[in-house]
Amino acid sequence: MLGYHQSRWNYNDQQDVASVQDIFDQHNIPLDTIWLDIEYADDKRYFTWDKTRFPHPKAMLANLTSKGRNMIIISDTLIKKDDNYFVYAHMKKGGTLSRPGKGWTTKAGAGRVRRTIRTSSTRKRRSTTRAYTVWTRST
Repeated sequence: MLGYHQSRWNYNDQQDVASVQDIFDQHNIPLDTIWLDIEYADDKRYFTWDKTRFPHPKAMLANLTSKGRNMIIISDTLIKKDDNYFVYAHMKKGGTLSRPGKGWTTKAGAGRVRRTIRTSSTRKRRSTTRAYTVWTRST
């Protein structure tokens, strides 16, 4: 997507996003897109919203789009390891998570996460397809 993008490590909350947008408007700085990193998510669980810091995401998006702007919400292939997190539980049940020796397991933020795409050359394409299918059904 071409245009003028605004991105930073973290927006503190929904009001912070609005105030950044207001500052751009006050100074007549072009702005087409705002990017949100993982801090928008509830406890670093992608596909969720932190209800305290971002209580009205639809209203926030409506405010942006009413001004002809977009928002990109970053969702990496790292999934927090938490059996109570619907994406992790669904992918674990579907067998689409990497396993030791067949992918990566790494630390990111507050909990262990797993990369969803296996690295085995004979299974890479099939695993990627299965992971995509599970992600779309879970959201």
